[in-house]
Amino acid sequence: MQRFWELESVPAIHRSSLTPEEQECETHFKTTHSRNSTGRYIVRLPFKNSVEKLGDSRQRANLLCNKLLRRCATDLKYAQAYVEFLTEYQKLGHMRQVSDSTYVPPHAYYLPHHGVWKETSNTTKLRVVFNGSKSTTSGYSLNDILHSGAKLQVDIFDVLLWFRQFRYVFSADIEKMFRQINVHPDDWKYQRIIWEDQNHQLVPFELTTVTYGLVCAPFQALRVIQQLTKDEGTRFPQAIFTMTKGRYVDDLFGGADSITEAKECVKQVNQLCMAGGFPLRKWISNNPNILEEISPENHLDSHKIKTDDNLMIYSLGSMWDPSKDIFYFHLDLVPTDTITKRIMLSTTARIFDPLGFLSPVIITAKILIQETWSMKIDWDDPLPPIANSKWTKFITSCQDMNKLRFPRWIGTDASSLAYDSNTQQSA
Repeated sequence: MQRFWELESVPAIHRSSLTPEEQECETHFKTTHSRNSTGRYIVRLPFKNSVEKLGDSRQRANLLCNKLLRRCATDLKYAQAYVEFLTEYQKLGHMRQVSDSTYVPPHAYYLPHHGVWKETSNTTKLRVVFNGSKSTTSGYSLNDILHSGAKLQVDIFDVLLWFRQFRYVFSADIEKMFRQINVHPDDWKYQRIIWEDQNHQLVPFELTTVTYGLVCAPFQALRVIQQLTKDEGTRFPQAIFTMTKGRYVDDLFGGADSITEAKECVKQVNQLCMAGGFPLRKWISNNPNILEEISPENHLDSHKIKTDDNLMIYSLGSMWDPSKDIFYFHLDLVPTDTITKRIMLSTTARIFDPLGFLSPVIITAKILIQETWSMKIDWDDPLPPIANSKWTKFITSCQDMNKLRFPRWIGTDASSLAYDSNTQQSA
């Protein structure tokens, strides 16, 4: 219960030093990463233990692939999407068929894989995910012997504060961010999968890029973005703050006080990312003139949600309407016939509000949940009538939250921010 109350609290202290393992991973990256002739980055897998700990994984991967194909045989929609995803993977050079399928390199690792279907996605309905945590016959998995690396993700709260400072703003998405980073060929054997060839025979393939599903992948991807900013920042200085303060996973957020400055920032962010082989897509802004130099095909058009002829996008935990430059929430909370502690907790957890706009509402839900602890009822027991009535009344009142609107811009500009910074330093 204590963790539940603290879930949305702002950390008071940000740890700046690295642990010994994190430092080892950082040193490994610095000494092993490189760039090819096109500027794309190449990384090595950061092993913390010997690969000799890995046992056999091919037999289990074969069994799981056969199980997957049986599902595909009964779900043609799923099967078509799965084949299309991996076919594109191969066409883009992100995986390649092993030429000699009979030879298994020592300590090679075969990643099980499955599809995650997301019906609400406007782009890719199915994504194939790879499992680096599946144990081999020795009891060790690939993830067991890899460094995870330091947490390099900027907190969503900090990104939102950054995004709200500028009158003119933009956002973009790094297309296939992980897969734009090559893995050194010597490490491909640790990223093998089993899949069908053109003759529908199960054969090994090797993944050639950073693979989501490995414990080191988030560190590698974000560390490369950091390195790119360091390597190219002198050429594109106006892109640096967007890349450091306005980056959330594969989304970039930036802005400026004038349209001219914002256009130059967009140009430099785009050029810096392309210098490292990271194409940007889904560009959107609260002023269309800012994106004049971005190809229309890379604007957020086919990936949009239309409501009352306005463009709505899900951004950093809430909906953003660029035309009106406001944040709002779209909550689908409906009362259920049977209410339990588990339902109350899961419903409340769906209200994601990192800036605390809805805190007066969320705290009411937390108080109601806390009251159930004194009732000494199990997670799945129906609530007593009085508690049931309180919760139903609360959920019904939540429908009004969808009418709330919050300005994205807080009215600041560069001069006021500089004044605040100087004042804080003097204090």
